[in-house]
Amino acid sequence: MTAPPFDLAPLMALYGLLHAQISVLQHVGDLVMKVETVGQRYSLRVLTADSDETRLKLELAWLSALARDTELNIPLPLHNVDGCLITYWTPPHETAARACVLSNWIEGERASRQMGIPLAKQLGHLTAQLHQHARHHPQLWQHYTGQRWDAERFYGPNSWWARQAPRDLGEHHQALIPAVSALKAALARLAETPEQFGLIHADLHFGNLISGPLGLGVIDFAEAAPGYFAFDLALTAGELMDYPGGEQYVEAFYAAYQQAAAPYTGPLTEVEVFGVATGLAFLAWVYGLPEGPKRQDKLRWVPNLISKLRDFGNS
Repeated sequence: MTAPPFDLAPLMALYGLLHAQISVLQHVGDLVMKVETVGQRYSLRVLTADSDETRLKLELAWLSALARDTELNIPLPLHNVDGCLITYWTPPHETAARACVLSNWIEGERASRQMGIPLAKQLGHLTAQLHQHARHHPQLWQHYTGQRWDAERFYGPNSWWARQAPRDLGEHHQALIPAVSALKAALARLAETPEQFGLIHADLHFGNLISGPLGLGVIDFAEAAPGYFAFDLALTAGELMDYPGGEQYVEAFYAAYQQAAAPYTGPLTEVEVFGVATGLAFLAWVYGLPEGPKRQDKLRWVPNLISKLRDFGNS
């Protein structure tokens, strides 16, 4: 962890926090930091200047509703001294204000360090609780006009797949067309019904799952938006398959999810094809990263992913 790139004392004053120790956790896209004061820890996010405020407001509304309606271990957005969840602050030497969000700190370690059947079951219950809440509160997103995790996002005319994939993937682009065609066929069979479609986390990888004294927690709702519940399921299942014994973990994950109060009503074969959607999302993210160490690190996963998508399309 490193020191922040600019003096954050004026921003901290807007939250009534003085003499805070701040360290950078991430500085690719949003600037994410750990804030420590006497007896308290927080997570601070300074969004990019071009961030989507509509999507941010949706994220904060869902987190606030989850904190009110459930006992899930999630980051609770905190008000500033003016009673607002979003603080607008202009960093030194910049001319445009950035949106900033302070949340409580989720204690613990990455859940992947405790990988096993019990954890896979916990993941199933947690994901089901998120989806159940989304089904019961459609008003949170019914009027949302921002980008969604839907067909347009995956392969529509303005998507990465349509506009940039031929250049980014080069000779591999043609090999992935059958997999994308399978995804198109699946989405043609599905409808955006409350059983299939609602608010999703959209980034349930193990970097965002924390095991701690309050149980399993989930962080980083920055990608939350309306989408297919199967997208969340496929993303987590793909993470589980990266471990030895992954098939058993996925089976336990699905079983725990299906036993919950609001199970996924579609066939699990449809969840499998959403692995194509999560793959496209990952590729779009990687190739959208600025040049640097993080991009180079993530690019090493691309050949294996391309191989998996090619094999799926040819199966």
